[in-house]
Parts: sequence; structure tokens; C-alpha cells
Amino acid sequence: MRELVAPNWDAFDDYEAIVSRSVGPNKVTREAYRDDVRERYQAYLDCAPDLENMVSVVAEGPPRDAHMRSCYGHEHMRDVKHRISALQRDPYLLRFCQFCGGMAVVSQWDHYLPQAEFPEFAACAYNITPICGVCNHTKRERGTTQGAREVVHVFYDDIPSDLAYLEATIVWSAEGPDIIFSPSMPAGGDQQFFALFCRHVDALALEDRFADYYRIQLEREAKKIAKSVRRGLELEVIRDLLRDSAESEPGGPSSPLAALLRAAADSDRFLEYAASGAGQ
Repeated sequence: MRELVAPNWDAFDDYEAIVSRSVGPNKVTREAYRDDVRERYQAYLDCAPDLENMVSVVAEGPPRDAHMRSCYGHEHMRDVKHRISALQRDPYLLRFCQFCGGMAVVSQWDHYLPQAEFPEFAACAYNITPICGVCNHTKRERGTTQGAREVVHVFYDDIPSDLAYLEATIVWSAEGPDIIFSPSMPAGGDQQFFALFCRHVDALALEDRFADYYRIQLEREAKKIAKSVRRGLELEVIRDLLRDSAESEPGGPSSPLAALLRAAADSDRFLEYAASGAGQ
């Protein structure tokens, strides 16, 4: 999981562009609420990332809300998404979903504050983030629970790049090794971020998704280790290489792959199991 580069322009300019190219009732309504939308966009920036403090204003009623939500379908939004993508200079951030730590490919866009409650942000660049289909489907309209945000904002939350908040553990059965994942508070970590990260993992069902996906990766690592041993590498050298790979993992220290690599490096039993070729 890594931060994305947030839009560095005034998102209200996009709303103005949509209004100028609107026609009929859409144009009338969007023009009438221009000042309100400007204030709401500024309020978003003032609150971010603590958007649990934002109050929904859907009480205006369905007609206005429908005109606001339909802004997202305007052709100008293609330009907005292109500009957001262009800001992400790291190809990794362009391709892989940071909501799940790079497990899946980005294929959709998500409204951080849901359109149903916050229609005025339907076309707001600050509120639209790239996401994979599974995370988007799982997240759906999740926002806050008992006044606390459930999901990390990949634009505005300060996602630590030097501390690991995700831990992997290799467990054993008669069939061999398996892997489980769980949030873990690192020494010197930020308690507030950790609490948010725990809610994020729960909201997106990441523990189960990580275990299902990376079970195969664990098998691959075992085969790679066996191959390295056959080539003459010592297990301690392999252990160091695994740790180096974890540190350089593009998804950052809290990505599931980095957690898996650390777990493999720290497990004598797994290294010996892999070296024996038992996983072949």
C-alpha cells in the first residue's frame, strides 16, 4: 500500500467545465448550485483526510442530487481521470490497486465519499481514486462506522513508507505450509493510522483475500528457494535475499507480498522445507 499523488489543481475548475458544456435542466441546476459546490470542494480539502467530519447535504432532494451525480458521466471526466493517472509517475502506481496493497490490477474508479450521500462530489477529482474491481465491489458504499472512517484515503492519508503494519505468518498442516495475514502494530508506529488500517483490512476483507491469493505465491517462493539451493546458495544468503526483496517491494512495507517475503525469511522451518524440495 502506497500513497497516490493527489490532484494538484483546483477541482472546481472541472465542475465549471462541466457546467459550461451542460444543456437543459442539467445546466440550470448545476449553475444554480455553483457557489455551494465551490464551498463544498474547499470543505473537502479542509477536512481531508478526516472526512468523517463531512456532513451530507442530500436533504436538498432527488432532482438536485440526480443532476449532481450525473456530472460523473460527463465526457469531461475522461480528462480528469487522465490527469490523475498522469500524476502517478511510478508505473507501479498506475497499474496496481493500492487499496489492496498491489494485489490486483487497477480497472475502475471509486468515489471515496459515496455518491449516494455526497452527490456534490460525484465529479470532484479529490474524491475519485483508481481501484481494482474486487476492492470497489467489496467497498461499495462504505464510509464511516460510529464516526470513524473505514477505508484509507490513498490521496490524503499519510501512509507510512518505512514501517510495516501488515504481518504474515507461515502455518503448518499435514499438507505443508500455508500463510495467514493480519494487521500488526510496529514499534514506533502511529496508533491512529493503525486503527484506520485495521478497519480498512476488515472493510475490504483483505485477510481472507490475501491468504487465498498469496498461498500460491508461497508455493512459488518454495520452488525458487529449492532452485537456488541446487545452484549452491546457502540458506543464510537466501534469507538475506528474501529480506532485501521485501524491503524493495514496490508496494511498500505494508504490502502483502512484502509481508510474505519477511515471513519466509524469518521461518527456519519454511527455508529448510523449501531447500529439501518438499514443495516441488
